[in-house]
Amino acid sequence: MSNIHELIEQKNRLQAEIDAIKNSERQSVIDSVKASIAEFGLTASELGLKSGKSKGTGTRAPVADKYVSGVDRWSGRGRSPKWVEAILQQRGITLDQFKASTDWLI
Repeated sequence: MSNIHELIEQKNRLQAEIDAIKNSERQSVIDSVKASIAEFGLTASELGLKSGKSKGTGTRAPVADKYVSGVDRWSGRGRSPKWVEAILQQRGITLDQFKASTDWLI
């Protein structure tokens, strides 16, 4: 009877052999699939594959405003608008303190 180390070594040898055979047959499989695609005029979507377009090509939904002062609104993203900077100067507070305050939240 074989011990565990011999079996693990045998398993590793077999896995290496499997990997080598897969690699040697890979290009012929690729060529065969390409030929079938060309022969039948198949598209990526028909095969259930994603197109080559990146996800970032669409437009993003607008971000809801989070802070308001009269008619001025700000989502809290990007550079702070002038009206926010004015409040920071008038009150002597930081942007983090402004965001933590409930005075301007929508």
